[in-house]
Amino acid sequence: MVWFNRCYSAMEKISLAVNALAKFMVIAFLATMTLTTAAQIFFRYILNAALIWPEELNVFLMAWITFIGSSIALRNTAHIGVELFVNLLPRFLSRLVSIFTKIVILFFVILLINYSFNVAKMNLNVSSSALGISMFWPRFSLVMGGLMMFVQALFLLMRDLRAILTKEETA
Repeated sequence: MVWFNRCYSAMEKISLAVNALAKFMVIAFLATMTLTTAAQIFFRYILNAALIWPEELNVFLMAWITFIGSSIALRNTAHIGVELFVNLLPRFLSRLVSIFTKIVILFFVILLINYSFNVAKMNLNVSSSALGISMFWPRFSLVMGGLMMFVQALFLLMRDLRAILTKEETA
């Protein structure tokens, strides 16, 4: 049990660090989207010289925000869930359902990372039309979000296991 508590403590620190990084990235990307949109409006309506790249950049940043934000939502257990039947179960069974759910999430996230990395690699030599950057980077948002979600799901699984092992009241 001592080794599990050490692993849990380390995983909690990693989870908090990944969550802080994700929040920083989301804030930075939202600020960038706001500034590029303001620049686009200024150039289009004030200077009558529309920029071609802000729309594409904002689409790419929105993808990054979506997948990185998913890891934040997972850490805070803020994703939509139907808990009506789980809440009717005895505490031990509801915890087992919670553990099974985390295992399914981990499985899905591993598939997401694997397939999205393959898609990102296929787009390595493809350039975006307006920015001219490799399409690897917009596609890599799925990989990065998946890696962050993996860390959070693993932490939540360990938290649920710890609750069962130590018979805590709240998981």
